[in-house]
Order: sequence, then C-alpha cells, then structure tokens
Amino acid sequence: MKQNRPHHPPSIAFTDPMLTRRNAGTTLMFDSDNNGERVRNVALSVDIFSESGERVASYSKPIARIFPGCSTPHTFSIGTLAEGCYNALVIGDAGDNDLFAANFKLKV
Repeated sequence: MKQNRPHHPPSIAFTDPMLTRRNAGTTLMFDSDNNGERVRNVALSVDIFSESGERVASYSKPIARIFPGCSTPHTFSIGTLAEGCYNALVIGDAGDNDLFAANFKLKV
C-alpha cells in the first residue's frame, strides 16, 4: 500500500541583498536559501532596471547546487551604475518548470 506523505513544494528564496561600490564598479551580493526537501540545481539571472523601467544591465550565472536547509551566496559584478535607484529582478531556474524570483530595490 502506498503511504500518503504530505507534499512540500520546492522552495528557493533569495535573501540579504547588498550592494558594494568600489573603483572597479558595483557588486550585487545576495543569498539563495533552499527551504525544500531536495537538492536544487539553480541557474541564475539578474536584470537591473532603472526607476523608469528601462533595463540597464543583464547578467547570468551557470547552475549552482543548493542543498536542502542550506544557503549559497552569490556575487554579480554589475559594473558602473550612475547614482540613483534601481530594481534588480533575480530569477532562479531550477528546471522541472520550477522558477523562483525576487525583486530587490537598490540605491547606488
């Protein structure tokens, strides 16, 4: 007989965004937390938008393996941005039709 176990959907959360600014440019850092029950292989992309909604930059990274109950830090060198406010749209593609996203408000 098949035992019914509660289904816990996979869950990846993007947390703790931080910008650093140095002579070489601006760096966006954040964590991805796996709150699910299985290892997830997540390909990441980040799109940076101006306050008016114009995309000013787009970046991607190869697949990162994130174990259940663990967090993985990510760093994106996003070059030189003019002072102002931006939105960063982070998308994690874990395959199996599983997409995870976050929108970070950034001030440079």
